[in-house]
Amino acid sequence: RFQKMELDRIYHETRVIKKRFGFFMAQGDLPGVAAELSNAKTFHRDILYFVVTDVNGIALVSDDPLQAGRFNFQTATVKNLSRPVYQIQTGNDGRNTRKNFKIYYSRLNKDISHAGEPRGIKGEIIFDTYWDISHRNESFGVLRIGFSSRGLKEHLIFLIGGMLGTGFFVLLLTLLLIYWRVRAGLRPLG
Repeated sequence: RFQKMELDRIYHETRVIKKRFGFFMAQGDLPGVAAELSNAKTFHRDILYFVVTDVNGIALVSDDPLQAGRFNFQTATVKNLSRPVYQIQTGNDGRNTRKNFKIYYSRLNKDISHAGEPRGIKGEIIFDTYWDISHRNESFGVLRIGFSSRGLKEHLIFLIGGMLGTGFFVLLLTLLLIYWRVRAGLRPLG
């Protein structure tokens, strides 16, 4: 249940990002798309990378300049393309736009840092998001954003620590109450 909440959060964050750069994409303003995605990566500490590809899979915009113009995105490898861990597909909305979103488990193929700060380690399992980019039933390509799974792990450790701490406190309080009650009950006998 907790992982579902985290995947829902990733869906909503990437949806906002996609809406913000959609205007630039519709205008063919790739530098504007790159700027919007770079701002999102700077703001969201869990974002490891981004790439926008055309319908043929060629990278149009990427945070890694070496990826631009390449067919094969090599920063991360999807573990199993036939089994997304999270998926939302909707039909056409009022503007005849189809929305497809998927999250896959992927493995980083290299270390990733941003502004000198390490964000991902080679071999780390991450959440790899895919948004189909389309307008009026015309597909433009795919937005792919990699999210660290460390945020999920850190939050889970925090929750488990909180539950264990609360449980320990309740156990200690119960033992003190039992001790006090037994001692009070034995007093008349002494």
